[in-house]
Amino acid sequence: MFVWNYFGPRYGNMLTADQIRCEVKQLGEEQPWWHDIELPHGIRTCPRTSGELQANHNVVKWSKIESCYSFHGKRILDLACNEGFFSIEVSRAGASEVVGVDINPLRIKKARFVHKLLKLQNVQFEQGDVYRLGSQMLGGRFSVVLCLGLLHRVPDPFGLIRVVSELADTVILEWATLDTEEPLMKFWTKGHKQDDEHNSGYWTISPQCVREMLWRTGFQVYVDIEGAAQRAVLIASAEASPRDDQQWKSLKSSIAELEDKQLHQTVREIVEIVPTGASFILVDQRWLVDTPVPDRVGLLFNERDGEYWGNPEHDESAIGEIERLREQGARYVVFVEPAFWWLEYYVGFRQYLQDNYCCVCKTDRLIAFRL
Repeated sequence: MFVWNYFGPRYGNMLTADQIRCEVKQLGEEQPWWHDIELPHGIRTCPRTSGELQANHNVVKWSKIESCYSFHGKRILDLACNEGFFSIEVSRAGASEVVGVDINPLRIKKARFVHKLLKLQNVQFEQGDVYRLGSQMLGGRFSVVLCLGLLHRVPDPFGLIRVVSELADTVILEWATLDTEEPLMKFWTKGHKQDDEHNSGYWTISPQCVREMLWRTGFQVYVDIEGAAQRAVLIASAEASPRDDQQWKSLKSSIAELEDKQLHQTVREIVEIVPTGASFILVDQRWLVDTPVPDRVGLLFNERDGEYWGNPEHDESAIGEIERLREQGARYVVFVEPAFWWLEYYVGFRQYLQDNYCCVCKTDRLIAFRL
């Protein structure tokens, strides 16, 4: 039987068509091929008919990405490279160097086989865990990280994006998307796959959730690329104004916007409850620290010399603090949403307020008692 010497000096044109077919078959028996790659003599690793689910999906995906981004002269990292389809295409698109990484040794074995047959001089494939990669391990930072079909398969998508941010200033992501404007992820699994333990569970992740994670790891702008059904594709950059013709959009947090809207709505509700000029006790865990309530005097709870003193030690200290501030002129106590847990945790304190004072407002944002 012919045995392939992956690191030998002679390969590619030294193999006959029958030998290549034999090796493709043998590697496919070890683990089924996933990427359909054309080899010498017109041999393909896993030809599919037009009606099959994965037929030409990588070709279509690549054509959309290539039409939106130039890889010429750039150093590229292909995470979860599988058998190397995109690494090969990036190399052919003029990249100066391509490094493909995959955690599965059988995928890397197949990628190296393809690499040798196609005689790609600027591509190398390495087995590795994406969570343990560092730029120094891979010879320095990259121009671009390809992260195609990986984000929804890892146990920690946010951790993956953080790793990517340490490896390059630009990332191209493709993942299984969730159809909602909310920043959400959902997990589902079909159980353990005997032929591929690294492909057994999935996240579906909304585009806004991915943008939130990118924003929090230093990426500033992005461009959406048309994806397939239930797949999203985008390019993100850490540069505020990347030098190309893309119509970049600013990355920003919808959560921050939502919190800001909630904060101002909370202030408006306090103004409606507390009369002008009146003093009130504010239990907010410093959430409203930079947004004072106009024309009202907010007294911090728990405070010492005007400074927040943290959570009460027990029910009695909370009750004592309420009465001390009431004697100083406080006429209301207002709990805002970040501090609602106080009324669950300090059971005796809550009962004291309910027994002695009138609850004048209870919404999703605040609970207020008149003292």
